Amino acid sequence: MSTTPPPALRPYLTASHDLLWREADDFAAEHVTPRAARMEAAPGRVERKVADLMAVRRWFAVTVPAVFGGLGAGHVAKTILVHRVARVSAAAATILQATLIPVGALLLFATYEQKGRWLPQVADGSLLLSIAVTEPLAGGHIGGVETTAERIGKEWVITGSKIHIGNSHVAGAHLVVARTATAGVSTSQALTAFMVEADRPGLCVPGHRPGLGLHGFSTGRLDLDHVRVPEDNVVGEVGQGLAVAQSSSILYGRPNLAAVSLGIHEAVVDTTTARLKTRPRYQGTLSDLPVLRDRVGDMEARLRAARILAYQSVHLLDQGLPCDADLINAKYLGHKWAAQSAQDAIELHGAHAFDRGYVLQRLWRDIQHTYPPAGTGEVQRIRLADAALGEDHIQWSERLAAETAWACPDRRTSPRAWHPVNPNRRARARAADPRPPQGSAAPRPVTVHPSRERDTVPPPVTTSAPITPLTPTLKRVAQHLANGLAPKDIATQAGLSAVTVRQYIRDIRECLHCPPRCKLPVIVHRLLVDLQVTIPTADRPAPSLSSDQMLLLRAVAEHSDARDITIAAKVAPADLRATLDQLLADTGARDITHLVILAHGWKLLMAEQPHPARSGASL
Repeated sequence: MSTTPPPALRPYLTASHDLLWREADDFAAEHVTPRAARMEAAPGRVERKVADLMAVRRWFAVTVPAVFGGLGAGHVAKTILVHRVARVSAAAATILQATLIPVGALLLFATYEQKGRWLPQVADGSLLLSIAVTEPLAGGHIGGVETTAERIGKEWVITGSKIHIGNSHVAGAHLVVARTATAGVSTSQALTAFMVEADRPGLCVPGHRPGLGLHGFSTGRLDLDHVRVPEDNVVGEVGQGLAVAQSSSILYGRPNLAAVSLGIHEAVVDTTTARLKTRPRYQGTLSDLPVLRDRVGDMEARLRAARILAYQSVHLLDQGLPCDADLINAKYLGHKWAAQSAQDAIELHGAHAFDRGYVLQRLWRDIQHTYPPAGTGEVQRIRLADAALGEDHIQWSERLAAETAWACPDRRTSPRAWHPVNPNRRARARAADPRPPQGSAAPRPVTVHPSRERDTVPPPVTTSAPITPLTPTLKRVAQHLANGLAPKDIATQAGLSAVTVRQYIRDIRECLHCPPRCKLPVIVHRLLVDLQVTIPTADRPAPSLSSDQMLLLRAVAEHSDARDITIAAKVAPADLRATLDQLLADTGARDITHLVILAHGWKLLMAEQPHPARSGASL
């Protein structure tokens, strides 16, 4: 059943976040809850169906911009998804968060071409990722990495082993950190990150071996025996592997694990309070006993504090503010407090906690898995001490703010505005993308409304920028629109939520460079004019339309604002409704969107009329 966010989170959430919160709860109840017991009962089995269901919703691309097919929703949204799923199954939530870390590394350091190669596959669900840093001897000590990569011609040959790799058995590609420098070179320059496809010769993933908890989630081993990858698979610069690993761990790994811990923590408290309120004792229930209420009060205090830490830290990250220590603290205390509450819960349950198959056992085992990844508690305390002493010289949230901040509306909604520039590789970014860098005085497309003079015909509500190619998923939704399906019908036919379909339509609108308030008839017209979808064949012969009706037809296909339509069609505002109703009656169209589709089938709108004022978008 859906819930609403607690009031304490209101400073960090928007209306869109509220919708995503409910969607995540509905998904967890419908798809994860029925599978949680099966995942727990078969620890040797890797769960794939839940991953497929999350992929369909593009959750693995929640922080990926729309230009690459993602949701473009930011870090608070990412936390919502992981947190709400973890309440039902930490294993399912960990499948999600484990892919979000290498996705973050690509967003932070990959070239524009590399993003275009990998991220659309993540967005449409055809590719899951893992990040492979931990090794048998070095453990989580990145500086001790022994896996090597040697350049031979235009390829790199990678040899070594990685362990405890999340999503090892479901990932189609792995972000592998290997040593590329000889002995004596500083660790900060000795490592390099590579994208290694799972089907590369020499890469072996041994069979899945279940761990203490997180049953259904795979944390396996990668053996790389002279695996060859092209130099185009280098992520970041050669020698930037430490930066890739550390930044993605702090900016993605730690907040992700804080969200997993928070979900488990809530489940622990809910399970415990439900037990105490229904277990009879004396003339009441266990919940009436002061000594037990004292323990529950401690659990609730920890939970409320952990919740604020988790969401406040990612809110700061979305705002582009320095917050490395806040992210570290959220992970550290999020796990610590959840583990303490889990221990309290077991003691409050008495012997019942040890009944075979009782849910509390799973929660206790799962919370142990959020301690080692992205740095143990000792590592987190050392980093927090650095912050207290003013010795945290690298603030990744500040250094990479251009790549991590989602508070700017252009960054969330405008594909044209999205091009992150890493401070350490601006020259490479400019070579990959000819657009002017940030701070340049060169002009860029803007959305300024043209003159509203009565005798000035407004331009169509699209920019002159090239159309951003649609991902396969967006193409399917676009074709449904072109076939005349309403959004609710698309949701029913595709098995998606209404929220997801609306997000897909927004992404399509952004790829077409239409303004935010652009309506469906204009979006469908742009899809058909630019041949992004197949034009449906009209199911009736073309009617004979007057020149005034043709003018009105093109006006409603190119404009969303009623005033713009009246100007373009040369119709008095008072007469627009009646004139439009007559056009719908003469063509047999059920609405304006259907009218535009029919007109394209009759080839009445195939060629756009040139307009001298077309230089930007109309709001």
